[in-house]
Amino acid sequence: MNPTPLLRLPDWAVRFQRLVAARLTVPFSWGTNDCFLFGADSVLAVSGQDVAADLRGAYSGERQARELLRRLGGMRGLGEARFGARTPPALCLPGDVGLAPQGRTVLMVVCNGVHWLAPTSAGLQPAPAPVRASQCRSEEHTS
Repeated sequence: MNPTPLLRLPDWAVRFQRLVAARLTVPFSWGTNDCFLFGADSVLAVSGQDVAADLRGAYSGERQARELLRRLGGMRGLGEARFGARTPPALCLPGDVGLAPQGRTVLMVVCNGVHWLAPTSAGLQPAPAPVRASQCRSEEHTS
């Protein structure tokens, strides 16, 4: 499944900076501030498109999240179905998302320009570099 192309809003950088500042100390929470929703919120800030609209409120704990992920093809299937065009992680801009291995699981991580970030119990922290990534295009937004 190819997602709708995600185009950056003219003020995407300010919108993304505001999101990161607001989440900097917010702890990880299933269904509100987990790695998938932080990735989706980053794309929303950058592009104005909510790639998680139908999944918000669909889970509130780890067990529910894992069941939902299983039904949606895992984090990789979810990423491929919901996010922008695949791109090498080295070419990503702030607000782009990637998938990074961490132990026996896969994290959705967000580029901030220098590091990749993910929510943790202590708020946003640097995360492993992704092995695959998706990018919001830098073309002019038309809406």
